[in-house]
Amino acid sequence: MLHCHPVRTEDRQGVAGLVRLAIDLGAERVGGPLSPEEKILRDSHRQDPLPEGVDRDNARNALARGDDPFAEPYLDGMPKALRYRLGVVLTPHRIVKAMLAEVAWASPRRVVDMGCGTGRFSGEAARQVPDAKIIAVDIDPLGTLLTRARLAALGHRNARVVCGDYVDLALDRIGGTTAFVGNPPYARHHELSSDQKAKAAALARGLGFPLSGLSGLHAHFLFATAANSAPGDVGCVITSAEWMMVTYGEAVRNLLAGPLGLKALHLLDPAAMAFPETMTTAVILTFHSGGLHTSVSVTPHATPETLGRRNGKTWEIRRKDLTGTTWGHLLWKRRPIPKTRTAIPLRDLFRVHRGIATGDNSFFVMTAEDAKERRLLPWMRPVLTRAKEVMDAKGNVRRGPQTKMILALSKTADLDDPDGDPLREYLAQGELRGVPNRYLCAHRRPWWWLGDREPAPIVATYMARRPPAFAQNPDRLLNLNVIHGLYPTKPLDDSLLHEVVKNLNAQRERLRGQGRVYQGGLEKFEPRELEAVRVAVGPRFARSAEAT
Repeated sequence: MLHCHPVRTEDRQGVAGLVRLAIDLGAERVGGPLSPEEKILRDSHRQDPLPEGVDRDNARNALARGDDPFAEPYLDGMPKALRYRLGVVLTPHRIVKAMLAEVAWASPRRVVDMGCGTGRFSGEAARQVPDAKIIAVDIDPLGTLLTRARLAALGHRNARVVCGDYVDLALDRIGGTTAFVGNPPYARHHELSSDQKAKAAALARGLGFPLSGLSGLHAHFLFATAANSAPGDVGCVITSAEWMMVTYGEAVRNLLAGPLGLKALHLLDPAAMAFPETMTTAVILTFHSGGLHTSVSVTPHATPETLGRRNGKTWEIRRKDLTGTTWGHLLWKRRPIPKTRTAIPLRDLFRVHRGIATGDNSFFVMTAEDAKERRLLPWMRPVLTRAKEVMDAKGNVRRGPQTKMILALSKTADLDDPDGDPLREYLAQGELRGVPNRYLCAHRRPWWWLGDREPAPIVATYMARRPPAFAQNPDRLLNLNVIHGLYPTKPLDDSLLHEVVKNLNAQRERLRGQGRVYQGGLEKFEPRELEAVRVAVGPRFARSAEAT
């Protein structure tokens, strides 16, 4: 379960009898005293009817089987806006079961369930390590009541359930191993308050790491885990893979490669739908805090069903090689670069810039026929508007009959030109349509100026379910923001541009995993990420890079 703000009773539209069910199952008898927030829920909903089609005995039997009778009414009772704000995602049981097995071998005396939600991890811990004390934490009082109820139904009384922020959790030291398990929150940084960011940054500084303000709440949870862990503790956590691939995830990567002791990564194929409600690729990581092990095992999984099984695809990476670099390359095990070639970052020769964001493509972009009919051709320039144009170009994108046109006015365009009636008329139509009030247009002066962008000699796709495609741009076509432009940092002749494009396209498969990979296999390269990719080049290309 993911969360980032306290959940108030008034935030909910109803809890569909779940509080009553939790009480009937014995929630008040497990996990210690109820928090004030839990008491409010209990007192407000004690007399609610049970959820339709659910009774106490059926629910207890379902919980004993490992099912979750709470899930559907729990999610239905939470407004969609609140679910998105909190990032509520429940982990599938097959994944929960495999993750508990990753820590059960250590016979932990204590299991910490971070962001417990309806108690799926706590319930599985009660099955796999029944002698361990369970500490379950969640900021949602309904979630903690349901976790109490699940543990009560399973007969597990050795538990402490905390309704509060996991980042504030302070654990006592014990004589034995603590296992940390769960699905830390994937709430993006813009959902977090300045106080939350400041608290997490202070926590990270105390551990010797600078935490970026762009980090999501999942990063905060990992640092809170590190602060509470002791040498010998273990953990298994499932998160979005984003922190592996972005610059602001560096602190998390170094924490894992360092004191938190990353031991294994289980990479779920981007096409595997671990969390159908979200567009994110999942990665499961296990750690041995303070461990002296020198390597990390990496195992790809085509589907979550193969978790916990040996699939013969595991490889090892030296732990020290994981410091100071992004980890997107781990998502695909690529072929090594031939010894006859040199690997250099793309930024040694190019700067990558996003294409034009118009603010209203329906106004600024049109077919050549429409531009001619409106007598606007003198103010139009050809433009690439779809990634498919680059993908289908075979390395050389050209202007054709289907190429669109874009209204590309200079900031100092003379709107009083006697021949400018068609332009003045079209701009007036745009004003009647409210185009100047569109967000991007309203922040431009004048609203119709798209910038004095020069065409890029090379263009590249940046978001697709396949590696980026590159093409030379001899006809000097502008490009919208669905396509990136590569601008040389020094003059390059056409033959060298041709060699660059040829090399890049020949190595496309090696670029997998170096961008941001989302569930379903969608991969996105931001400009700096594309500049950072290392590509194999021949001697001529390498000499040009050295001369830059």
